[in-house]
Amino acid sequence: MSHDYQYVLERLDTAAKTIFDSDARVHAVGIGGSSSGYHYQAIRNTTKVVAYSVRISHVPSIDSIPVAFSDALHSGRVFGCLRRC
Repeated sequence: MSHDYQYVLERLDTAAKTIFDSDARVHAVGIGGSSSGYHYQAIRNTTKVVAYSVRISHVPSIDSIPVAFSDALHSGRVFGCLRRC
């Protein structure tokens, strides 16, 4: 299902909280686009040390908006439309 930018943007804050809560390695969430519409783009630091007790779950979509994950090797600066916690 294709969503326009405004629809995805209006739900970004709530989606970012859900994504951050699902994976402690995520350090940025923004909006990505493709020919099929807009989606949430999460950047996670795959080298971040987290406790074994931290639950990490996969979030494939939020409110029918797809979530894509990109793995970074460090928590360097990320540019674009991103929300940080």
